[in-house]
Amino acid sequence: MLVSALRRLHKIIPDKVYYAIKNTIVFLDHKIRKSILVIGDSHTGFFIFNGDRTWRNPDKVQEELHFSVLPQGPALAYNLSNYGTSTKAREKVESLCKSSYVSKRRQEVFLCCFGEIDCRVHVLKQAEKIPDNGYKKVVDNIITNYLSFLKWLMDYGNVWCWGPVASQSEKTPIDPNFPRYGSEYDRNRVTAYFNEQLKKVCEENGIGFISVFPKLIDNEGLTKEEYYLDGVHLNQKAAALANDQLKILYDKIHKKDR
Repeated sequence: MLVSALRRLHKIIPDKVYYAIKNTIVFLDHKIRKSILVIGDSHTGFFIFNGDRTWRNPDKVQEELHFSVLPQGPALAYNLSNYGTSTKAREKVESLCKSSYVSKRRQEVFLCCFGEIDCRVHVLKQAEKIPDNGYKKVVDNIITNYLSFLKWLMDYGNVWCWGPVASQSEKTPIDPNFPRYGSEYDRNRVTAYFNEQLKKVCEENGIGFISVFPKLIDNEGLTKEEYYLDGVHLNQKAAALANDQLKILYDKIHKKDR
């Protein structure tokens, strides 16, 4: 709530002051509410939940999860183990883990939201160079790199992954800020395989995995547009689709002493 109030004052206070105050508020909120640290691309915004940053179980209102949303820019899952990329995502996450955000006395919970950009823009383009379901080989390579990052992050806490959402509908006008490559059906086929493989390696390595991807496509493998804000990011109508998955997250982390 304080962040929302501060946002209204942004036009009348200098940027440097605004961001200093905002960062302090978010930091204190995380420490007080022991929130989950959501890191990733712009899909982290889904966990703002209309500004409240809190999920409440509709069946048991006393069960709730608090989120601190920390986007790292348009980072690729493929590049998370690399330094010196255009987004510097690896450097940003390392800086976060070494900061006072991350407690050394209790195990933090990280929720990683990466991979949608890889699936929407890059996989099918790279797969053209590889015969016989080349997209699977491209995705496998991405997952290998992503897993390397996730295993490194496990040194700092309990790690979970949020699977990439269904890809942009072809009915959505082309936006240079959110490019796409390949047909909607093929991009969703790529995303389905990405989620399948990511879930598999997460289970094999003690990493949590949750996803609403299957609920976002129809029987023809096309994206259900009613759950999207701008053709790329989920709207709050989609929050209801995530209840069972967030319940899994709640049950798992509350069985442990955080």
